[in-house]
Amino acid sequence: MIRDELINCGIDYIIEHLNEDISIEDVANHCNFSKYHFSRKFKEETGESLYAFIKRMKMNQSAIKLQLEKGKSITDIGLDYGYESTNFSAVFKKQHKVPPNKYRKITTDTYFPSPFYQDNSYQFQSFEEYDKRIVIQEWDTCKVIYERYVGNYIELKDKWKTFSEKYNAYIQEDT
Repeated sequence: MIRDELINCGIDYIIEHLNEDISIEDVANHCNFSKYHFSRKFKEETGESLYAFIKRMKMNQSAIKLQLEKGKSITDIGLDYGYESTNFSAVFKKQHKVPPNKYRKITTDTYFPSPFYQDNSYQFQSFEEYDKRIVIQEWDTCKVIYERYVGNYIELKDKWKTFSEKYNAYIQEDT
């Protein structure tokens, strides 16, 4: 679990700017550090270089877009994340083990297993459908327990169990 606020700040910045041409220097500047210091600290905390993390996140998000935005061309999805069409296909294939056109064909199911409950699954909808459900509310002050995990989603169920057990003392009837 990532506990360093500096690294979390950088990860938040990356996620918010995934569809932009962001550099290591952009992320480091956002966190008010030199790119060398921030890159070294990021690697120490996450075990992954900052560049590799940005690239992986862009590929993961593009895979989701391939699944949800069936009407959008693969070239346009690649361009959304700063890749030329030939480069996008090569990078995508390296990470996902299949080219994007094949990935789109073999992932026709919009139901995915829940990482928390083995017997449950979730159905993805279009981004437009999710946008309709966004509600901004102002809440009273409350405590939040938060840890960021960077890694494979296959391990998420086990990490959630560990997180829940670790903070079990804070869970009340009205939590």
